[in-house]
Amino acid sequence: MTTKERSMALVLMVLLGLIAGGLLIVTMIYRPYQAKVKEQDILSRELLELKTDEELAMIQMAKLVNDRKLSLPVDSDGGVSVARQEYEALLENLLKRSDFQGSQYTTSKMTVDTKNPVFSDDKKKVVYTKIKSKITATGPLSSLVKFLWNFYRQPLLHSITALTIEKPNSAVSARRNTTERRDLTINLDIEALILDNAEKRLTLMAVPPAVGALFGGAASYRSGMIALDRGAQFKTDEFLAANKRDYSLIGSKDFFYGSVKVEEARQEPPGIDLSPYIRLNTAFSTSEGQLAAELFDEYHKYEYRIEHQKDGSFTSQLFFYAGERKKPFEAKPSKYFEYGTEDENNLVRYQVVGIAETGAKCIYLRKVDENSENRRKAGNLMFGGLSVVMLPGQIYKLDVGRKVREMEPILSRHAIQAIFNGIIQIPVPSQSKQSSRGL
Repeated sequence: MTTKERSMALVLMVLLGLIAGGLLIVTMIYRPYQAKVKEQDILSRELLELKTDEELAMIQMAKLVNDRKLSLPVDSDGGVSVARQEYEALLENLLKRSDFQGSQYTTSKMTVDTKNPVFSDDKKKVVYTKIKSKITATGPLSSLVKFLWNFYRQPLLHSITALTIEKPNSAVSARRNTTERRDLTINLDIEALILDNAEKRLTLMAVPPAVGALFGGAASYRSGMIALDRGAQFKTDEFLAANKRDYSLIGSKDFFYGSVKVEEARQEPPGIDLSPYIRLNTAFSTSEGQLAAELFDEYHKYEYRIEHQKDGSFTSQLFFYAGERKKPFEAKPSKYFEYGTEDENNLVRYQVVGIAETGAKCIYLRKVDENSENRRKAGNLMFGGLSVVMLPGQIYKLDVGRKVREMEPILSRHAIQAIFNGIIQIPVPSQSKQSSRGL
């Protein structure tokens, strides 16, 4: 055998060895591995399906628990007298809240539907019981829209199964004068559900845990959602329209009597904010030893002078410049530090309650508005002179060199401490209505 033949034989043997080795690897390793991967993939899919089924079961269970809370209740003896009585009261409350007058609507007594029971799959028990009612009302389209809005915000398993709206004929309208009032005759059929596992409670709606903990399942919760204008306290699976949609506009597009011209109340835009232009220039003691402070309005070129009076109060007087001469706007100073005007819708009023002319020079201000004054007067009735300590209101600190916009609120405990130290002096509010001025 020549050298060439020996080389070719060696190469052939190597190739045969590689082929045999490849077949061995495929048979002994690759195919079993692929079978294991496929088996593992099948197991993973089955596990995922089981997990999905478990999650769906949990979701369904949660829904059943939630539906149980949304169901009308049953009596302790299994009756439905509580559900009927309380649901009738709910419907009447809804009608009143929707601007239907007592003489404009009638509601029928709730009746139990025994003719069309709904059984479970095994036909052994009734899944739920329907109670029905009819409402006949006379009123404008806007009242119907309010009723529908309020009705479907209640956390109950109920629905309107039939709705008819009719325009009264001309003869009836003439007798009742309903043409001017744009009244309609409205008929509604309503159904509510009582589930077979409904809760036994004395209230129409399920009492939230927080309310139950405070009041022990207070029966006064019976129409609480209506009084508080709240929606469902328990989650539902329905996707409702966005809360910001204004359904009241439907009433202005009355397709029975024609569109109504809705004149929106025109609100004056607020005037310019003067707080970035008014700066506290100085705080000092006068020659008489009284505390004083001066602020300057860069926008109008006005000057404010605040002085501490002998009776403990602070006054503010506004000056303007005529050439180089400084003149007051009014002969008497005001008890408030004010800027802006009511005509320009930018009037802001503060009460000066303290001046610090040593150390970190500053003044202390308390914002005055109708709400704060009402709270102070109520506090004065309850606590007398202690109201200035117990209810000081929000106090602001304005440092020398800073503008009103940059003043900082101080914590209530610091304000109370400053009151005890005599730095802040808040007069007790009088019960008579005090006059105020706008600049």
